[in-house]
Amino acid sequence: MLVLVIFSDCLNRLALKKRGLLLLTLVMVLLSPHILYAQRYGFSGLIQLTYRNELAKTADSTTEQWSIEQKYNLKYKGYIYHPKLLEYFLSGTFTKESGKRNGDALSAKSKDYNIRLNFIKGTKYPFTFFAAKLTDRSFSPITEGSPVLTEQTIKSIGLEGAVYSRKLPTFKYRLWQDDRKVAGTGSTTDERTKNIKLSLRKSFKDVTANLDYIFINRLDRVNDETGDEHSVDFNLNARLSRTLRFTESIYYNTSTLTDFTEITSNSNLEYVPSDKLRGNLSAYYTHIEQPDGKGDFLTNYLNASYKVSNALTATANAMVFYNSGDFGNSTSESVAGALNYNKLIARETSFSAATSVGFGAEQREELNDRTTMNATVSSMLTRRFSRIKTSLSFGGSYYYYRSSLDGKTDRYDMSFSFLNNYIKRLTLRSEISYLNEKTLSDRKDPDEQDETIKEEFQTDSSLAYSLPIGFRGTVSLNAGLSTTSGTTERRYYYSNINLRYLIMRNLRTRANLRYSHESIESADNLSGEAGIDYRFRMIFVRLSYEYYRERGKDAKAERQTLFLEVSRPF
Repeated sequence: MLVLVIFSDCLNRLALKKRGLLLLTLVMVLLSPHILYAQRYGFSGLIQLTYRNELAKTADSTTEQWSIEQKYNLKYKGYIYHPKLLEYFLSGTFTKESGKRNGDALSAKSKDYNIRLNFIKGTKYPFTFFAAKLTDRSFSPITEGSPVLTEQTIKSIGLEGAVYSRKLPTFKYRLWQDDRKVAGTGSTTDERTKNIKLSLRKSFKDVTANLDYIFINRLDRVNDETGDEHSVDFNLNARLSRTLRFTESIYYNTSTLTDFTEITSNSNLEYVPSDKLRGNLSAYYTHIEQPDGKGDFLTNYLNASYKVSNALTATANAMVFYNSGDFGNSTSESVAGALNYNKLIARETSFSAATSVGFGAEQREELNDRTTMNATVSSMLTRRFSRIKTSLSFGGSYYYYRSSLDGKTDRYDMSFSFLNNYIKRLTLRSEISYLNEKTLSDRKDPDEQDETIKEEFQTDSSLAYSLPIGFRGTVSLNAGLSTTSGTTERRYYYSNINLRYLIMRNLRTRANLRYSHESIESADNLSGEAGIDYRFRMIFVRLSYEYYRERGKDAKAERQTLFLEVSRPF
């Protein structure tokens, strides 16, 4: 009897353990998503206070403006049971801005939101519902005649999703409505758009195709106008063989609001039989219809390049352009060829040279037909001195152009450059160039032809130096001078200094000052900035001051800006 009692008690205890184990398993199943995704979900937000003070002076006026902006943002990201079932994102922002401009009070406030509900993510049929309101407000920079306050508000609501299939094309859709209002620009905007976007994408072994369709119904409430816009965009990328690749892009767009229709087609066939030879054939077609007429434009290109050796490359190209319709009728053809040579002729010495020649012909409806020829020859010699960290370059070129309408151009130029980094952290750079050009324009009639002669000698030199300040900061200095003499007389010089210093791990400062002078306008510009970035735990502080001054023949301006921002994300 005692044995039966003990056996019965053991069975009861075992059943209790099974029930407990089952309950524990059920609890773990329900809580496991919350444990796994706890780090990615929850509350976050931002509290931010911004202060800006601007003072601007010109020869005729003085304007002072200041503004204070308060921003409070709260976000929550969560899910119901599991993120793959329903993941949601909620955000709300309250912004209040106030200020004054020359004594006149300015104030504005807005309440924005952003809602996204993601259903059955990670499946073949995910979809998202979204709704948002965004306000973009700015007190305009101080410029005479500009609006004081510009505010743009956009409200959006819609649905987007996709259908994935191994055999069928991937289908994506997006349906949404936007309400957009803009005030403060002098011309008020108030419009509503209803939008539909449908996309198909399919990839095979060597072919990828995309098809997009967009529909827009636009209502302009200010001008009481409405219209529809349709657009279709098709793209194809196909590898026909090991050496051939074909791409095609076709775009169609029509709008009843603007009475505008456009059709474009871009086709390209690329041929790459080896590393040395490469070629491609391209065709670009455009058809335009608008209230003042319609026209067709077609351009064909043929390009080829061949690597004769490691140092020598030959290229050739041909082009045919044709247009007809209400915007004119014309045809042009051109062919060109070029040789490029680049070789290390000695240790640390390289030589490069290039030559090209081209021919063209144009048949124009309202102008005289024309044939042209052009040629270019150029070369460059570069010598490097590693021990003293210096490089020298010398080069020159000649350009020749002639047309059947007696137009011509002859241009010679030479250049010399010097670069030195021998002293640590110090860079010296200098360039000298000479240009001589004579141009005769195409003859418009027997007695009308313009001649232009240009001869200039230019120099451009600069010095840059950087100096570390302990282990936490740097100071960099730059100065430069460029001169032009001959047909144009000009002098321009500048200097600037920049400072960056990390005072503490959470406190850094920056400052810069720049001055420049330009001789033609007798313009002197002085600008500077100083700022501090500070972080105390999760509180961020940015303080900056900017100054700008301009003096010249016809210009006199001065501007100062003080900026302070305190933010606390959480």
